Amino acid sequence: MPYDSLRSYLDALEKNNLFKWVEREVDKDWEISCIARMLFRAMPEERRIGLGFNNIKGFPGSRVVAGVIAASEPMVATALECDADAAAIHERMIQGL
Repeated sequence: MPYDSLRSYLDALEKNNLFKWVEREVDKDWEISCIARMLFRAMPEERRIGLGFNNIKGFPGSRVVAGVIAASEPMVATALECDADAAAIHERMIQGL
């Protein structure tokens, strides 16, 4: 069944250890993109995760997510609700088309 919201998708990623929330205050102008870029450049694909930022400086109550769509093969498989291997992902994509 497709996800009914971004929140339910993020919950599924979190259950699979593919998403983490950052509680520390971050600056919207440079820290979010810098952290995401460092994560994607430093981590091999199989260890990448999506990030959520709960504490944006100057924007109380706002939240931002980064890298939650296709950071890794397991993340794509979670989004497509299939096994985390290339053949299963390919098959699900073909079915969708």
